[in-house]
Amino acid sequence: MRDLLPIIQNVSHQLKSVFMANLSGHSEYFHAGRVSHDQPWMCTASVEIDVLPWLSRSALDCICEGVLGYHSNAIDLGNDNQYTEALRMLGCVCFRYLKAYIHSFP
Repeated sequence: MRDLLPIIQNVSHQLKSVFMANLSGHSEYFHAGRVSHDQPWMCTASVEIDVLPWLSRSALDCICEGVLGYHSNAIDLGNDNQYTEALRMLGCVCFRYLKAYIHSFP
């Protein structure tokens, strides 16, 4: 587990950068005086970010790099990596079969 920690930290920093870029796209909340000056990271307006796809991509990055030794860079949306896309589709297929298997138990 200790060997995976640097990989997880690297991916989490990339994910933080993506979230910050998405929040900076909503800069009208930060420049309209809705930010507390004593706590600049707190915003009184709300911005929704769908984190599930990003968490899925970051988990895929951690697994690919930590277990397979392959840097997939799945967090990058401009990345058209066929291997990463195949792994994502394989995960959906496996989940579908696992879900059917679990529901077959009483």
